[in-house]
Amino acid sequence: MTDLPDRLLVVDVETIADRASLPNGRARGEYLKSAHHQVVAISIVQARIERGGNSQAFLIEECRSGGDADFDEHRLLAGFWRFFSERKPRLVTWHGRQHDMPVLNLRAMMYGLDVSIWSDKADGRDYRFRYDAAWHCDLADQMADYGATLRLTLDEAACLFGLPGKIVDGPGDVETLHRNGEVGKIRSYCECDALNLFGVFLHWAHATGASNSSDLDRGLEALRVRSGRISVSLPIDGGRGGGRPRLYVPFPSVGMREGRRVRRSARTAAEQVRKGAQQNFLDSRRKFPACRIVVPSTQA
Repeated sequence: MTDLPDRLLVVDVETIADRASLPNGRARGEYLKSAHHQVVAISIVQARIERGGNSQAFLIEECRSGGDADFDEHRLLAGFWRFFSERKPRLVTWHGRQHDMPVLNLRAMMYGLDVSIWSDKADGRDYRFRYDAAWHCDLADQMADYGATLRLTLDEAACLFGLPGKIVDGPGDVETLHRNGEVGKIRSYCECDALNLFGVFLHWAHATGASNSSDLDRGLEALRVRSGRISVSLPIDGGRGGGRPRLYVPFPSVGMREGRRVRRSARTAAEQVRKGAQQNFLDSRRKFPACRIVVPSTQA
């Protein structure tokens, strides 16, 4: 008999290159393999799963990063796997099968840590099986139908639902922050990604029938109230009907102004391009009036 999990755990990881673990200190190819990513932050969203009838509600209880800012990789990994083994939650990741979980597994193996829970299939658990999201939902894989269509980035998926998206451009930014000793910013950015991912998961669960509309609303409201990071809820229609509230989750306090400034600049630039294109079109119409196209009649 399968014991269904009563907790949902959303996991996001930030890493930097571990050049010391590479043969001759150099990678083969453009991208580092999972084992050569040093973990500098592990952030989670933990939610309670409430079941009623044929629907599930996912109600957020906490969002935080593991350990303290001065924890080394060994302590971060040991704490995460101990927590994971105790809770045995349903897991949600973004590209977690390709990146986050292989990194967490291989780096833990390097330190001799116990990660047996990942392969343990007792009580019906199977975190490693790709084609069933009951225990591990790699949401990027699910939303791309296992590669049948192009995968969205987390930023793209989050923006579909009015979430702020990523506020760090890529690994280079994390490397720079870590080099400058700004681990607190990395942890905050990682938490924001976990919140984005949880918000996207709520909508996916509703779309796939796991949650009804009432439980979706409960999950979104719990996210707004309990996370302490929701600033605005705007009722919009967006063509979906019903005017479901669209949640805007601001960035954590560290880097909030910076993130807003970047996005405001991007919107301004896009608006300028759009207006310029419109003006060019109008100018061309004035110079070259539209020709009248006459379709000859097919009747004799």
